[in-house]
Amino acid sequence: MKNWDEAKETLLKDPEFGEEVKKLEPEHQIISQLIKARIEQNITQEELAKRIGTRQGNISRLEKGNSNPS
Repeated sequence: MKNWDEAKETLLKDPEFGEEVKKLEPEHQIISQLIKARIEQNITQEELAKRIGTRQGNISRLEKGNSNPS
């Protein structure tokens, strides 16, 4: 069984797959920055949700990449 780095390297050799990964990079960067900022401020998803006027579940889905912010 391959480890993730080997599997990723193999997948990225496929031009179509690589292009799709590039398309998702901006979204991934935003999510990573959100999580990093929340952790650096030592706040929970629930606290962030309260601060911005939404529910914790929305923050969770956003951080997982399962929703688009409106």
